[in-house]
Amino acid sequence: MESLAEMEKEHAELLQGRYTALKEKGEWLPLTEDIKGGSIFQQRFEAEKTTKADLESDLSDITILRMAYLIENDLAEFYKKAASDVENPEGKRLFLTLSNWEIEHKNALYKLYQDHFHDNWFDAGFSPF
Repeated sequence: MESLAEMEKEHAELLQGRYTALKEKGEWLPLTEDIKGGSIFQQRFEAEKTTKADLESDLSDITILRMAYLIENDLAEFYKKAASDVENPEGKRLFLTLSNWEIEHKNALYKLYQDHFHDNWFDAGFSPF
């Protein structure tokens, strides 16, 4: 979970830098490799994959994962709408790239949520049989 938080912190810092440049210079910075590859999240997620031992059947983690999933979904929609609202081509590219990045985050969190939820069915009082 801490690696997910660290990735989000890096994401926020990147966005803050872009915002500052836009505010101070009035220009959209060109899209560069540092954010172009949405697979950066997936590669790091796979490298630091949370294991069952990390989550230790604590049902509150399921709630946190679900909340994080919903936030990523909202951000993907927000960036998609922002892309349609901005006329600058660099701005459009940035927002569409960020939307795709958030979709990757959302999908990775959903997989983790499902895995953890299924591992804890009996703790949650649910039995599929």
